[in-house]
Amino acid sequence: MNALKRRATALETEFVHKQELAFRAEARRNALMGMWAASILGDTNAEGYAENLAKAGVDGDEAVLTQLRRDFSRAGILIMDNELNDKMVAMLRQATAALNAA
Repeated sequence: MNALKRRATALETEFVHKQELAFRAEARRNALMGMWAASILGDTNAEGYAENLAKAGVDGDEAVLTQLRRDFSRAGILIMDNELNDKMVAMLRQATAALNAA
C-alpha cells in the first residue's frame, strides 16, 4: 500500500507541475500578445500594455481576445479573429518552449 501512496503522490505532484507550467505559459503568451499588439497599435508603453493584457488573461482566453478586439477596433485597425487565434497559438508555443528550456 505504501508504494501505491507514493505513486499517487507522484502523479499528483506531476499534475500540479503541469498545471503551473500551463498557467505560466498562458501568462507569458498573453504578455507576448500584448507586446505584439502594442507594436501594431503604436502604444509607447508596450510593457504596460502587455502587463494589463496578461492580467486580463486571468479571466480566460476570451477576455484577452475581447480586450484585443476592443483596442484594435478603437484604433481603427481591422484584425480578423482567425489572425488573433493563430497568433495566440504561435505565442503559446513560443512561451511553452521558453519555459521548457529554462
